[in-house]
Amino acid sequence: MAHTLRRGALATLLSVAAAATIGLTSVDTAHAATARTLTTYSFQAQQTGYWCGPAATRLALTQRGYAPSQSSLASKLPTDTAGTDSITQVMRVLNSYANVNGWYEHKVVNSNSAAEQNLLKYDIVFDVDRNYALVLNVRGGRTDTAGVYHNYPGGHYLTVVGYTNSGAYAVIEDVALGSGHRYTMSLANLSWWVWSTTGYTA
Repeated sequence: MAHTLRRGALATLLSVAAAATIGLTSVDTAHAATARTLTTYSFQAQQTGYWCGPAATRLALTQRGYAPSQSSLASKLPTDTAGTDSITQVMRVLNSYANVNGWYEHKVVNSNSAAEQNLLKYDIVFDVDRNYALVLNVRGGRTDTAGVYHNYPGGHYLTVVGYTNSGAYAVIEDVALGSGHRYTMSLANLSWWVWSTTGYTA
């Protein structure tokens, strides 16, 4: 399958501590583009205060040609008034759609090490280059490149739809927002945002 490389030697190498000595630029040579943003997805803000999981999942699915309702995804995940418990539920639902082809894996950021940041960067560039959006579980607050502080102390799901500067920055779609829902954030800040959550699916 197309994602064999990510599950093979390079992904394994990037997931160990030794990867910190390689440097973030080691991943870049595999990609000709320095910036890319997906264009065929459909944004829809979350329809309840606790449906960020269904809305972020829906956005990723629209990139693959599906547009289920947030209510149907809330039932499948499942999501209740306390939200969606884990990114693994998102991964399972994403992989249940035919055009996704079992693509998504569960990744975690346990210590926000250089190796984990390197792997997140690699996953973003690899997935976007192959027309897949990523869904991330974040908690707390981080500042985007425009200086806007985004704070979700109770946790939140958002979707990564692109990258700039060869993956040093991620392009984010935030389903909690109406205007200003698309913004850019440094890879370092994004990795810190994912740290101590259930992780991300890529």
